Amino acid sequence: MKNTLITIIIIAIIAVIASFGYSYYKGESAGSSFDDRNVVTLMGSSGNLTSVPNEAVYANSTTTDEGGYVVEGGATINQLINTGGIRKVWLNISAIGGTATSTFYLQQMGSPDGINYYQIASSTTEIATTSVAFDQKAYDMDPGTATTTISIPIEIDGQRFSRFIFWGDYLGGDDGIQAWITATLVRDKE
Repeated sequence: MKNTLITIIIIAIIAVIASFGYSYYKGESAGSSFDDRNVVTLMGSSGNLTSVPNEAVYANSTTTDEGGYVVEGGATINQLINTGGIRKVWLNISAIGGTATSTFYLQQMGSPDGINYYQIASSTTEIATTSVAFDQKAYDMDPGTATTTISIPIEIDGQRFSRFIFWGDYLGGDDGIQAWITATLVRDKE
């Protein structure tokens, strides 16, 4: 009887360890659907919002300017995410403007190969019988002079690589837009 009880306890312990191991292998935290390994910081931090460029920079990364309106010149802004196997990206943005009317802009680009990037259209409009006009997938927000937070769900549409281009308007005499941006990656179901 004692041997049977010990055998059952050992089997139960092995089952629990296997369950935790499988959850870790699948990228899931035990008891939670959130996994911080799926969060990528693109710019700034919770304690240090970073100035965004005042014009779009179409590159995998960029840095803030050393002079002018930027206080922390030289900070790196990562604009590239490997989105192979990713279904959706939640861009989590905490931003503040230098003025109440400062505007933050975001544009998504996609690439099948990591070399050639394309602007992604969100809709089409017929402008003639033989041509089509595309509306570019882009977002803007006016964060105001108090820190504003927003989380934007963005469908990846099968792109292996995605660039998220950030910029803000620089109104003379202010510090432009400052932001902390992270991306939460939602994987395809297996």
